This record gives sequence, C-alpha cells and structure tokens, in this order.
Amino acid sequence: MAETNPEHSFIVVANRLPVDRCEDTWQTAPGGLVSALAPIVKAERGAWIGWAGAFVEAVAPFEFDQMSLVPVPLSHAEHRDYYEGFSNGVLWPLYHDLIVTPQYHRTWWRAYRAINFRFAQAVVRTAAFGATIWVHDYHLQLVPHMIRLLRPDVRIGFFNHIPFPPSSCSDSCPGAEKSSKVCSEPTSSASSAARTRRTSGRRCGNLPLIPMPRLP
Repeated sequence: MAETNPEHSFIVVANRLPVDRCEDTWQTAPGGLVSALAPIVKAERGAWIGWAGAFVEAVAPFEFDQMSLVPVPLSHAEHRDYYEGFSNGVLWPLYHDLIVTPQYHRTWWRAYRAINFRFAQAVVRTAAFGATIWVHDYHLQLVPHMIRLLRPDVRIGFFNHIPFPPSSCSDSCPGAEKSSKVCSEPTSSASSAARTRRTSGRRCGNLPLIPMPRLP
C-alpha cells in the first residue's frame, strides 16, 4: 500500500474516512458526505483526515482512489466518550432545541477536547504552507481553533451539518465558551439549515467565504 504525500494544499477533516474496511481491502463508504466531497479531494490531489471506523492499532496514512487518507486512531473508550458521549449526548440535543435532555459528564468533555486536539495535530502534520482546511460537523467543533493556534498560515472552513443553536440553548452547556470558538477562528463558517441564518449570523458575524475548488 503506497504511503501518502506528507503535505497537501487541500484537506478535508471529518469524523470518518471516506472508506470502510472489508476483510483485507478498503472500499468507498456510502453516504452523502463522501459522494459530495470525494470528487473535490481527488481533483485537488488532497487529503482526507478521519477515523478509520475500527478499534484497531493505528493505521498508517495510505492512498486510495487518488486521495491521501490519514487515519486518526480511536480506542473503544475514546469513541464512547467523545462520539457517543459528548457529541451525541450533549451537542446533538443542544443543537436541536433540547429535544431530549443533554447529559453532562466531565469525562466526556475531556475526551472531546483530547480527540479534537488529536485531529488538529493530524492536520498540522499534513497541511502544506497556506493550505485550505475544510472541517466538518459538530464532532470536531474545537478543531478550527486548535489549528489556528498551531498554524496561522492556513485557511480554515467549517461546515456544520446540523443547525447552529440559539445562545439560549448552547450557553447552558459546560464549556460553551470554549466550544463556541469554532465561530471565531475559521476563515469561513456555515451550517446546512436555513434556521441558522438567524442563529449563526449572530454568533459568528459576517465571515468571508473561502473560494472552494471547482471540479474539472
């Protein structure tokens, strides 16, 4: 398996890599995010950073279908606290107007910060000078701020695939001031829901858009 180029000018960062492990081979993962972004990463000869989807030993970066894939390892306990815990037990209900009562645990918050920093470190190691970094979704909401502290040269975009919450909901979350830093650090920040034209506009301000790559 060929090793990936250590530096890239365009990088997508998401919770999962765009592949699934099937016995001894990798196959393209299903889903809208992969369908939408994989062609751009290929066209830019870029990299995709994410979890490989299995609780196994660290997997070295590798090439797949004209993309450089950079796995971020997670243990079962880390996935439980960072993903199932803080991401889906706290942020998900907060971002959906408290449809269920969020649960708050210090271990979840610590894991969320630690894993976000692990993703940010992977970006720092992979990004060329002046690279464009496109971070996706609430699982990685601290990553833009962490990257900015380590790499002021890069351009950072953040896209949230669920609505940004009104401050009346999000401010009730322990660590809300830290987690909301996502809005102050990227070059561009956006969300998929129309409602966020009200909420994200107040919380993020008018941020210039990154000119994203065009497909050939």
